[in-house]
Amino acid sequence: MMRIDASGITFLGSVSDLTGNGSYKPLVINPELLGMSFPYTYGSSATASGYFELFETGAFIGEPTIDSVHFKSTIYGQRDVLASGDIIIPSGTFPAILERSIDSGIDTLWVKGAATGNMWVVAPGFPESSLDSSFYWYTNNSNQPYAHALFDDTGLHDVNYFKDMITGISEVNNSFNTVVYPNPSNGILNLTLPPTTQNCTFTIFNTNGQIVAKGSNTLNQINLTNLPAGMYSLQLTTADGKTSTTKFVRQ
Repeated sequence: MMRIDASGITFLGSVSDLTGNGSYKPLVINPELLGMSFPYTYGSSATASGYFELFETGAFIGEPTIDSVHFKSTIYGQRDVLASGDIIIPSGTFPAILERSIDSGIDTLWVKGAATGNMWVVAPGFPESSLDSSFYWYTNNSNQPYAHALFDDTGLHDVNYFKDMITGISEVNNSFNTVVYPNPSNGILNLTLPPTTQNCTFTIFNTNGQIVAKGSNTLNQINLTNLPAGMYSLQLTTADGKTSTTKFVRQ
């Protein structure tokens, strides 16, 4: 989840399944993480840090013999715009800026129960640390990338192109605003649209830029029951070519 306004982009948190057991929880970053300060161009830089915490029962992590668990994740981010120019991808050549993003984190899990003498202790295997380096190519009028390439200790992976999801430079004034709710959604996504954009088609993309659903907006609702849990991008297109792109979470 993020906030986008005239000053830039700020990351507020996420809805995550930390344990992989299908239990999604809202996680609020404290303090909010700065992602971009506008104008974002060659030479721009942003450094930020924050954390989120989760307090739950042992049953939540599959350990019913533990009374309580306390999870804390500390996040550090560094973003620098290294270059500007043209990017050549399968769909064409486009003006872009290149951002390098370095994100690191430290995760710590404490547990308390009879086995620990009812004292808080660090769980085995923690703290855990992570480090990821990514490159993103952006148009200078959009907060969504043309492409990205991710690096970690396993090497280069997850190279994707997103031109179909972009509000391009020549299209930036041909868009409209959409409000979606509830977000996260458990199956039905409601839309609030400007009166002149009621009749439109929709396309839903997963985080890899793949199309997972398409159709027509009916009664300002979209049925998500066939989508697995996760984060998605919704693109709406009117008959006269106006577009709107927003993100949502499927619980």
